[in-house]
Amino acid sequence: MVTMSTFRLRTRRLTIRPLAPRDIPDFVRYRNVDRVARFQDWPLPYTTGMALQLAHDPPITSLVPGEWVQLAIDDGTGDLLGDLGVHLDEGGQVATIGYTLAPEHQGRGLASEAVGALVDRLFEHGVHRIAATLDPDNVASARLVERLGFRYEGRLREASYARGGWTDDECYAVLPTDRRDWLSRST
Repeated sequence: MVTMSTFRLRTRRLTIRPLAPRDIPDFVRYRNVDRVARFQDWPLPYTTGMALQLAHDPPITSLVPGEWVQLAIDDGTGDLLGDLGVHLDEGGQVATIGYTLAPEHQGRGLASEAVGALVDRLFEHGVHRIAATLDPDNVASARLVERLGFRYEGRLREASYARGGWTDDECYAVLPTDRRDWLSRST
């Protein structure tokens, strides 16, 4: 089992930690911003009650196969910049990730930094494959995963139902060998 303490990551600019109740006001605020929510499938309006189901006090201590865990991306002082979602399959070998950044923190490479650190930590702890599914119109998100070595695997037609309609999903994934090759490539 992968413990959450292994997910208290520090990067050059960020801390990644379990989502806490103190994060809820900012979390709810940016999840209700139209340009943030438009590519996501959470219900709108996004409520405090919904957010409280994702935050834990005391912090959870392990990733539980079969369940989503929400991690906070903060600036090292405790201020919430965004979040990461991680789901392990029942065997703990395949992860699905999601990521969201508050609009005022987008465009500075923070999401790439956070997702890259999470991917590396998951692989260090024995995860075999990491997947991400994206709305086909979310070009910024596609660029983000491609910058981290994820490969495009195809489109699932009308695979997600959100906000009253069916949408396609673009599928991306990365294996440890893909990530290793990507990090060691000539730039």
